[in-house]
Amino acid sequence: MDEATRKLFGSALRQLRRRANLSQPQLAGQIHVSQASLSRYESGSQSVDLVTASRLDDLLNAGGALRALADQAQSLSWPDDPGEEEDMRRRALLAGAGGAVLGGALSALDPVRRDTEAALGGPVAEHDAVEWERAADEYALLVNQLPAQRLLPELLVDLDDARQHLDRAPERLKPRLARVCALFGGIAALSLVGAGYWREAGRYWRLAERAARLSGDRTLSCVIGGRRSVFSLYAPGSTPDTALALSSDALAWSDGQPNAGTASALATRAQVLAMQGDRAGARNSLNDLEAVFDRLDDDVTRGPGHREWSWPETRLRHVQSFVHSHLGAREAADAQDAALALYTYPSSLGAAQVRCHQAMSMIVSGDPTTGVRHVVDVLESLDPSFRRGFVKTSAVRALRALPERAAGLPEVRQARELLGASA
Repeated sequence: MDEATRKLFGSALRQLRRRANLSQPQLAGQIHVSQASLSRYESGSQSVDLVTASRLDDLLNAGGALRALADQAQSLSWPDDPGEEEDMRRRALLAGAGGAVLGGALSALDPVRRDTEAALGGPVAEHDAVEWERAADEYALLVNQLPAQRLLPELLVDLDDARQHLDRAPERLKPRLARVCALFGGIAALSLVGAGYWREAGRYWRLAERAARLSGDRTLSCVIGGRRSVFSLYAPGSTPDTALALSSDALAWSDGQPNAGTASALATRAQVLAMQGDRAGARNSLNDLEAVFDRLDDDVTRGPGHREWSWPETRLRHVQSFVHSHLGAREAADAQDAALALYTYPSSLGAAQVRCHQAMSMIVSGDPTTGVRHVVDVLESLDPSFRRGFVKTSAVRALRALPERAAGLPEVRQARELLGASA
């Protein structure tokens, strides 16, 4: 079993045992191993065979999570070339064990988040702040490019590692480690909303916001709050009032200064008003956003890799596309083209949303068949896991613009099948 997999297995095992109110000797006796062996399983220093993992899974009601980790690890083989080994291990964990874990183990791993929240209430520490910050930057480049089932397992391993070091760092590192926890929590939330795990994402948004407050970084609090407000526009059951309240909360952290969070909060307002058909309000909010964008620092608008926490021009053009498309404005087509031209990855989720804006415009302009075909093309271009998140909401909104006479089109049925639910 690969080291990262052992750590993930051990973390989940430890949390599940504690949740079951069992001591190590008690659990070890039930599965007929020594306490020392169980301790090594939990620390990640010893691999677990499939039979033992299955016993643990059944006893702790893990829902297949522990069994899946052990089962997937059995199928992993490593190349003889040491130079390729680390990269192969990482890819295999992401594509193999990671995919099996997310479906059945997200709830089992949730105690990691709860323990992190609890630890943030007391002493917060970190063994090497620079390394954690670098890891957070790397994850910010991967989120929404990799499906959640590939990204989250490693992210949660690192979150658990950070949690285990909370009590050992000097006082001076507390704010930096809290900031890392905020970034990890926010990235986890972003990955989950992309895959449609809205309830779980809410828990990580709350963790991220709390950690940001404890870090003392008001700009980070604004940035995380602003991103949360944007994605609340796509959550099932969310209301315009909820989105506006979240955007107001984010703006309260800005101290009147322009930053990526301020831009996100204003973007939320403009999009809410556009969905409500308030042309004047939406355009005024869009003007406010454009004015703030012009005042953003270059490292925010043109930072390395356009990280998830930055606010590049792509995002401004995306919001313009959303607003004009929902208003049925004549500027919609130009805004859509301008946004798509800036996306580095044509298959990225943001680009998929803009293509849904195009489909909406086609439908509203009187060409429902072409519009629905466009939705189908968008959905077929995505990993199936991405059809359940915020792109699904964008596709559903485009389909809702269809006239009744178009409901029987075969393309509509195909789109609904791809979405996996009635639109």
